[in-house]
Amino acid sequence: MIGADGAPSRLRPSDRFLGRGLVFGLLATATLVLPGAAGLDLVPWESPIGPVDGGVAAILLAGVLCFGWPPPDRRSPAASLLDVACGAACVQLYLGAGPGWPPGAGGLASTSAVAMLGAGLAFAGRLGGGPGALSMAALAALVGVAGGTAEETEPGPPLELLPVEVELQGPLTAASLGVEGAPPLELEADLGPGARRSVLAWVPAPVDRAPGAVAPEVLQAAPGPEAAGRVRVRSIPGWTPPADLLDRQRPAAPLEVRARPRPEALLVAWGGLLLLLGIRAGFGARRPVAVGLSCLALASSAAVAVPGPRGGAAGPRPGLRVLEGLVGSEPQWIQVDRGRRGLRVDSRTLGPAWIGLSGPGLARCRQRSTVAGDLLELELRRGAVADLVRPLDPGLRVLEPRVNGWGEFQDLWTMSAAGDWAHAGAWPLGASAPAGRGGGAGTGTGTGAAGTGTAGAAAWAPAWARSGTSGADWALVGALSAAAHRGLEGPAGAAAGSACWLRLVRAGGR
Repeated sequence: MIGADGAPSRLRPSDRFLGRGLVFGLLATATLVLPGAAGLDLVPWESPIGPVDGGVAAILLAGVLCFGWPPPDRRSPAASLLDVACGAACVQLYLGAGPGWPPGAGGLASTSAVAMLGAGLAFAGRLGGGPGALSMAALAALVGVAGGTAEETEPGPPLELLPVEVELQGPLTAASLGVEGAPPLELEADLGPGARRSVLAWVPAPVDRAPGAVAPEVLQAAPGPEAAGRVRVRSIPGWTPPADLLDRQRPAAPLEVRARPRPEALLVAWGGLLLLLGIRAGFGARRPVAVGLSCLALASSAAVAVPGPRGGAAGPRPGLRVLEGLVGSEPQWIQVDRGRRGLRVDSRTLGPAWIGLSGPGLARCRQRSTVAGDLLELELRRGAVADLVRPLDPGLRVLEPRVNGWGEFQDLWTMSAAGDWAHAGAWPLGASAPAGRGGGAGTGTGTGAAGTGTAGAAAWAPAWARSGTSGADWALVGALSAAAHRGLEGPAGAAAGSACWLRLVRAGGR
């Protein structure tokens, strides 16, 4: 090898491989740790064989670059196979320590195929010459294809989920129900011969559909075509939220943050990396093929045992709750639970509800109606938002501009009949009327994040909070503490500590 100063390099191949292995370990660790620490997520990459999680793609790319192109001297196929096998083993260790394989059917197969493609590119690159140049061109093409996200970003038609009563008769394992213009509902039943069950199911339907009753069709049933006759669907009246409350604007749902790996997972990955590099340096020159295949088998088994998170690219999904109230001749309250990427609710305890979807659309709707329970699972495309809306009974809680009988407010804004907003700050339970800082009338542009911004901007309520307050006698908008909304119903699997807002408006003239 020729060094940068024109003199032959004194680094042995094992030393060069050791340095590249350490650089890969640092790059892979940064890929696993930094996005979660910064509150970011990595978008999926579109590869020639399907969508791949962004973190997985970044680790694979770092592996190909670190292990695929050594100095330009031509290596023997046996020595190249040893280095590529050790490099692939190192990549597997860090994939096992990461946030898991991309969710959805075929995610593991897609990732494995990309790993094999990366190993082939690295092997061709280590041979140098023409194969190395072709592998570089193939890698550039692969990165170029990955420039776009794997999921659609254009908004789709808004959808809502309608309740229907489904009579099932066995033998039946699964059925698919659908409404034209919306994704189908995948219903899992698991009924034996002669067994019967009546379930409450939720079927997606377009919001802008033709007026009239909706009759979902049985699109498919298993086992066999005759199973369709054992599925009967009956439309039932659904609960519709009050339009005055449902049409209000609400804050954006929090973005999903990539989960950081556990410290023990990184320790196992680094320990395996150093062990593989030591094996390559001490025994690689004697039996390169046997040692390389042994390293690959060792890392494959170790990657399964690495205690990293599984089953998705993120940890608990952050949610958002908004309590909407309207005081008048008949007080009305609803509770809105908003989230991204997915929603999981128990249909048996859901009660009256309305589920609306907005954004890029619904990826999958599945309901598991088995002996264990009725679990409704929605998988949303990136950027889509789900709203679970239910009627809310505040009970004996009283809330007025001078009486706080609801709970502790971390931050509060008030509006008078003249349209003047005032920022009151924290308002404990049972405390007297807060002394607000006036903001005047007009069209303020404060973002309204609790506890942020200048004193003048803080006097304005968040821009979304002024929706539905025009012409009102007064309005209260505040961020509740965790204890203030404890006990209120929430979607299953919602992250603890989700933000909760309350907006109460006194209708003018009532």
